[in-house]
Amino acid sequence: MNSYQQFVRETLEILKKARKIPLGKMEFPPKSERKPDAPVGIIFAPHPDDECINGGLPLRLLREHDFRIINVPVTLGSNLGRRAQRKKELENACRFLNFEVEFINESVFSEITPEARKNEREKWNLAIKQIAGTLEKFQPKILFFPHERDRHPTHCGTNFLVFDALRKMPETFSCITVENEFWQALESPNCLVELDEEIVGDLINALTFHVGEVARNPYHITFPSWLIDNVRRGSEIVGKTGADAQNFNFGVLHKISLFKNGKLQPMFEKG
Repeated sequence: MNSYQQFVRETLEILKKARKIPLGKMEFPPKSERKPDAPVGIIFAPHPDDECINGGLPLRLLREHDFRIINVPVTLGSNLGRRAQRKKELENACRFLNFEVEFINESVFSEITPEARKNEREKWNLAIKQIAGTLEKFQPKILFFPHERDRHPTHCGTNFLVFDALRKMPETFSCITVENEFWQALESPNCLVELDEEIVGDLINALTFHVGEVARNPYHITFPSWLIDNVRRGSEIVGKTGADAQNFNFGVLHKISLFKNGKLQPMFEKG
């Protein structure tokens, strides 16, 4: 066995050990109160767990810049029998990360997809109104949501819903939009955000509170691998082709824009 074969074998052993770690058993940290005038960031999460998967930048803003991070669950998934449990799992995950949770009208939408946008206009317009009301209520500085080609219908639908709501806002309203990826890579990300070991560990811990999801598919233990590969891709996609890799291990890719005067504008001249 050569050195790289040993490396692969040891990696598999680590993954096996990680699968045996109990799910959702970490103690909750003390609740951290934000200042009344703290800037607000809102995560529009298509499903419970998306607030963790793409929670790296929101968590950095909370810890490093005293942001108030509010997670708005857009749906609780397609399995009706799991929705009550997924709601509780979501609340626990957000409690662990010190994210707030804002349920729209104490509930969530049942179907947010491009097809629903096209064929169920009355329900869709009501959803737009409720999202716009959430923006009006919290006056966020920054929004987080999937990009429009993120493969999963609810992820794509969430993108359309947020932008439809933004276009209903007064022209005086402005914010930064942060589009993220999961099911399909962004075509043109313009920002690679570093995540340190503590942030990554806490995101995985939070993910494990979504017990029903990670029990059937233990994606929480492969999460670091995805973040490592993001640094490989981002170093040359956000940077320049042929550029050296960034000198950090974990990262997440985003497309960041400015929504101002009723339209989307570039945030950076370059990545």
